[in-house]
Amino acid sequence: MDLRKKSSVHLLIGAGFALIIAGGIWYAAERDMVIQAQTPEEIALETNSAHYKDADLGFSLYYPKAWEMLASGKKIVFQNVGPGKDRIIITKVSGGSVTDTDSKFGNVTYRYDSSTKKWMKNSGTEAKTEAMPNFGTASNLPVFSGTGRWKTNIIALSSNTFLVINITGSGYTDALDPFTKTVTADKQSINSKELSNALRTLNTQ
Repeated sequence: MDLRKKSSVHLLIGAGFALIIAGGIWYAAERDMVIQAQTPEEIALETNSAHYKDADLGFSLYYPKAWEMLASGKKIVFQNVGPGKDRIIITKVSGGSVTDTDSKFGNVTYRYDSSTKKWMKNSGTEAKTEAMPNFGTASNLPVFSGTGRWKTNIIALSSNTFLVINITGSGYTDALDPFTKTVTADKQSINSKELSNALRTLNTQ
């Protein structure tokens, strides 16, 4: 990029990375991240996806148009998922902790310890241990593992609001992680490259 030819381009350098602002899009050079400049509608159209916004807990998510969605109360249900026509069920949880339970694999509880500034985990009879996220969503929300079959992810929207995301049916689980990545918090930066990649993965399964 020739900075001399673009008067609208600004280069900010600090904390070991370069931040380039050009035409309304922010580029974090070190992480190869493009922070969202598109509207949710534009992203959904570009990736052949639908957009859902939850005003209650302040989050958004995206899903393939081929899926059927029903939102009611604390539940959001997606049907027609993957080759087995499985279901994904999101449960909204508020409180100081979140627990997931399965008759075969037991239970797990996560809570944020404000004194240590760490997420903690209790699993069955095991002692409390620090919980490390498996990955982050497109807006860097931490994602932890649940125990529910066939697979469950738990997103911490904050220290006291959570999403428990479970896929059930034929045993097909490939859609759950890329779908989980599409969950973004309002007023937080979004890695639009990661979001688009997750949606394209979902739309080719």
